[in-house]
Amino acid sequence: MGKVVTAAVAVIKGGDGLQRYYYQGSTLPDELPKDEVQRLVDDGMVGDEEALVAQPGDEPGVPNIEVARREADAPQREAKTSRQSTAKNG
Repeated sequence: MGKVVTAAVAVIKGGDGLQRYYYQGSTLPDELPKDEVQRLVDDGMVGDEEALVAQPGDEPGVPNIEVARREADAPQREAKTSRQSTAKNG
């Protein structure tokens, strides 16, 4: 199985010394330096292709990490909405 970018973007230094940008959902080519790919795997920016397979209840087209991020941000959005409605009514 190949590796797929799970972060919004991953910058990888190729064997030729040039930086390459790979965006979320991109499959990484096999010729990239293994140590660079492993660095991104360790940082959670790249995973196996099977990591992108949808699970029951997932939103179509949205990687799991984005769903989790939105769920984590939900209390902040709700608090902001609450403060705005209080300010309008107050």
